[in-house]
Amino acid sequence: MNKSFVISAGIVATLLTACGGSDDDRTPTLAGTIDAPFKSAVVCIDDNRNFACDPREPIARVNPSGRFEITIKPGMDFSQVLLAATVDPFPNSDTSQVASRLALAAPATGDRHVGALSTLVALRMLAQPGLTPVQAAAQIDEQLGLTRHSVGRRESFPDWQHLESASIAALTRLTAAQPPRATEKTPAAVIQDSASALTATLKRYIDPATERLLKTVDGRTLASEIHHLTGGTTCAAIAPIPQLRLNTEGGQPIISKDL
Repeated sequence: MNKSFVISAGIVATLLTACGGSDDDRTPTLAGTIDAPFKSAVVCIDDNRNFACDPREPIARVNPSGRFEITIKPGMDFSQVLLAATVDPFPNSDTSQVASRLALAAPATGDRHVGALSTLVALRMLAQPGLTPVQAAAQIDEQLGLTRHSVGRRESFPDWQHLESASIAALTRLTAAQPPRATEKTPAAVIQDSASALTATLKRYIDPATERLLKTVDGRTLASEIHHLTGGTTCAAIAPIPQLRLNTEGGQPIISKDL
């Protein structure tokens, strides 16, 4: 090819780009994934940080493969932006008697993988404004005692997949245990109630030698612990048991039913 033609073509492409042509005509989108069990979910840019998808917030529905693409404004700064997901963990069953909407979140930068552990990272950013996703993930790592890998790095996902799977299963169970509209709290407040308990429970069952969840621990175990730690278990006071005292003459032992 003629060298002068190559240079001319490059100049034309540059001019098209500068004038809004070429790839810049495409509407910018933000892509990510959500945990596999959830086929019925919507994800949004959580502008007001309430862990819910509200009207006027950019929103997208998750496709069957677990991916989503949200249309965004050009030039948006995502360093402090959160993604919120509203999830129906029971799309094919009768959920009339449960609060079937589960709230999850994730930072809008980095891997953009929405799950239980990303929700812990997002909540840390919510509690400490100004933290970057990397800094927030490092704090969660420290709380869980993780030094060989990070919950914030997608490339190390096989190392913390057991934590993610068990945590998602626990949050799903806790959601199923909630009666419909049991609380006036926002989704952020509801998930925050369980977040610290989830972190504390995970730490209790992580083997420090391997930094893996104990093999005997699953989502049911975590859910039971979290339910207990968050005050979900209450028992009515037990009334005193009636007592009958028999006094025999001379304190003789009772050795017969006959009077």
